[in-house]
Amino acid sequence: RAFLCSWRLAVEAWETFENMGGRDSRSHEPLHETAIGMRTTVMARLFRRAAFLGVIAVMIAMRASGHSDDAETVWREAVAEWKTNSAEWKAALDECDSGEPAPPPFDGTCAGHDGVVFPSSSIRGMLVGAAGAGMACCDGEAYDIHCFDYCKCPDITTVCYIGDCATNSTILDGGKTLQCGISGDLDSLGIRSDRNEFIDIPNFCAHYKRVKAEDQQFRYPDDTWSARRAGQFELLLNPDGASDTGISIIHMAHIPRTNRALTWSRHAPPRYPVHAGMEGSVSAIFNFADGTYESKPMRKYPFCSGQSHLPDGSIVVMGGEAMDMPWGQAWTTENGWANETSYVEEGRYSIRIFNATTLEWSVVGRTDAPHWYPTQQTLFDGRVVNIGGFNSTTGPVQQAAEVFTPATGHVRNLKSIPFTEYAEDANLYPGVEALPVSGAEETDDPHLLLFACNVGEIARVTEGGDIVQVARLPSLPDGVCAQFSSVGTSRLLALDPANGYTPTYVMFGGVHKSALEGLCFCDVPALGTSYRMTVDLAKLQLGELTWETETMPGPRVGGTSVVLPTGDVLILNGGERGLGNDYTGAPTRQAWMYYPDRPSQVRYVKLARSDIPRTYHNVAMLMPDGNVLVAGSEQGDCYSEQNGGPFCGSNYDVEYRAEVFKPPYAFATAEEIPVIADHLVERDVLFGATLTVAFTGPTVVTRASLVHPNSITHGIDMSSRVILCDVQSTGAGSVEVTMPTAASHAANPGWYMLFLVSETTDGAYVEKISSSNSLWVNLHQ
Repeated sequence: RAFLCSWRLAVEAWETFENMGGRDSRSHEPLHETAIGMRTTVMARLFRRAAFLGVIAVMIAMRASGHSDDAETVWREAVAEWKTNSAEWKAALDECDSGEPAPPPFDGTCAGHDGVVFPSSSIRGMLVGAAGAGMACCDGEAYDIHCFDYCKCPDITTVCYIGDCATNSTILDGGKTLQCGISGDLDSLGIRSDRNEFIDIPNFCAHYKRVKAEDQQFRYPDDTWSARRAGQFELLLNPDGASDTGISIIHMAHIPRTNRALTWSRHAPPRYPVHAGMEGSVSAIFNFADGTYESKPMRKYPFCSGQSHLPDGSIVVMGGEAMDMPWGQAWTTENGWANETSYVEEGRYSIRIFNATTLEWSVVGRTDAPHWYPTQQTLFDGRVVNIGGFNSTTGPVQQAAEVFTPATGHVRNLKSIPFTEYAEDANLYPGVEALPVSGAEETDDPHLLLFACNVGEIARVTEGGDIVQVARLPSLPDGVCAQFSSVGTSRLLALDPANGYTPTYVMFGGVHKSALEGLCFCDVPALGTSYRMTVDLAKLQLGELTWETETMPGPRVGGTSVVLPTGDVLILNGGERGLGNDYTGAPTRQAWMYYPDRPSQVRYVKLARSDIPRTYHNVAMLMPDGNVLVAGSEQGDCYSEQNGGPFCGSNYDVEYRAEVFKPPYAFATAEEIPVIADHLVERDVLFGATLTVAFTGPTVVTRASLVHPNSITHGIDMSSRVILCDVQSTGAGSVEVTMPTAASHAANPGWYMLFLVSETTDGAYVEKISSSNSLWVNLHQ
């Protein structure tokens, strides 16, 4: 038995090594060509212990039998023999793995067997040795369980899915798909898999009941799980029937007046496979109308930059990555790039502009200080502020801020500002929002909300380019960290003329810093709370403002949020545990909707689940049809000793597929959804003016909304702005929309998508329904 166990461990260690292609899964550098010589790297350590005893046993057997072949040959023969003769070994291996004899076969009834798993071959809670099928009983019902060869799946330990939901392509018990495995295995059966959520087979019934309880929470009493209630994820396919964004999108900015987005990423072959047409490029235009992409090279490395739109629709990108940092290497023809010398160059000081008309990059200037992970915002007067970040991946904190004037090319460098001094090491992609505050302190200076982790302030930008603190914001509860690079996600809610465009800021999820003590970063529990504040400057200066704490449907870290044309907020992606960034674990595939106008205890509703887990470096943005483009993610699940792995960290699982999330309003009836007539005809309109818009669909349209094109990375949108507009009916199928005034500072000059919004009742609440198209409007003075 000892020999069988050790042989099994050795075979599986080698098979997994084989499936990694003979490379370390984290560095992807070549490993030694024999299993005995596997280097002690992050992933190699995963199998070292298992392989050790197996190697000894195999070598003893070799010498006893007179074999003198090298280890690789012997192990290959062992794998072949295992696959050929595995049926003869199953009972012994069951006992080897569990210490218990295998359970009896399923007798056709679940009576008296609640929670019991009956394997037809070799199914165990911690290991699946070979392809097989079995039954699990829960509440008197039997469920098929299908398992795959463990050796195909180095990323997880249990490789099973529940046959009822998977085979019938339905969602088990109101939305929870109990699947796991490697996508390639399940794809062959025509189903999708969740590669990072595995089923604990012995505790199947408890898992099933927990899921059932969760799915009954945060739902309407009479709810049926449907697209009308929950929305729907759909894979975005190109004309060849594939979903491919060309690069794994980390930064994404909507190119105004188009169905395209400017995207950029980092390249680190072989972690990042180079897709067709993207040789020597880290930037692309992705056409979300047809799922195609086109390379748009930018040599000044834009990864980890700030990004925002200018009034003419162009996209300004400041800061980035250095050549000497990890993954910013000098790629040459020898190691795969098409360039004679290095492709990417130092990018932390660069100011680049992507022209929205010519669709080309240009480098237009340089900052005095390097910025890696900064946040930026375009102000009402056209200037661009770029704040914080680090000097480099190893620090130190960058306390400088830059004020860039595109019209002249002038850059005002501020060596430090109060916010970056007290934010300290939380100054990675801080929250920076341009506020509709004017006339405060007898000045018309643009105002900013600045927030990092749990501290923040209101500041103003003077005409001379100084950033002056106006008032500190209340801190979050001690130890809570919300808005921070890929930790929490935050948004300024839709601005409403009914309350004078008073801004409300909300942060969703995050972590508690006290949980870091003694834990692997993978195991830090995510926050299940959001924090909301309406920023009344007069009350703030009197010390009368506090954060409203709300309970979310569950924990979330590393998510992304999108403000919809209705003013509601979609929250998606990320995980349920971990510090965030590349320590994001237990991927959260379910989307939520946040209804800000409802009472606090009923603002959240659970929506549909995606088939694709998206953790670190995920993105999402609103499209002109009211749906949401979802892409990115470069990490797999985060594992530690506590949650199934022998190390603290995650493996690269780079995602190139894109999805479209259709919110529930997309499935309303034709009589409820407004459709804007002549929506392809762009309009120029002055601040404070009115615009007549014709529509079909509902009898009445109650509001309109101006949505600024999104510019998203690391859970923060640096161009986010939704402004609600009053409407007046001018007859059947026509409304007059009133634009915000320039004095309100509610909207910057520039291009906006104008949507119409109708209303219907949904139980006790009013449901807002967005138009299925939008009108491009150029708002100016």
